[in-house]
Amino acid sequence: MKLFVGGLAWATDDASMRAAFQPFGNLSDAVVIKDRETGRSRGFGFVTYSDDASGKAALQAMNGASLDGRSIRCDEAVERERGAGGPPPPAWVAIVPLHRAGSRVVAVDSRVAVA
Repeated sequence: MKLFVGGLAWATDDASMRAAFQPFGNLSDAVVIKDRETGRSRGFGFVTYSDDASGKAALQAMNGASLDGRSIRCDEAVERERGAGGPPPPAWVAIVPLHRAGSRVVAVDSRVAVA
């Protein structure tokens, strides 16, 4: 069973979340989600138990509990469809005429080159 854990303190990391949820059963994974660019916690994470009974016990006990000084929220995780986090769109190429000397500007992504 996989649980969503929200409202995490910025200081909460994988190890402290694992330590808080370990007493409820066999924990197979505990991860705090981090921002790709800054590496800072996004304030939520997921814990995964090998059996539903452990997950339900953790859900009951930890929903509204305090972790690293913050009241956390726990819910059963639901799979969501891929959204904006998927693969990047294809590169677009635009040819824009310039008025000087017949040059053309070719734009690829955010880079611009004069042809």
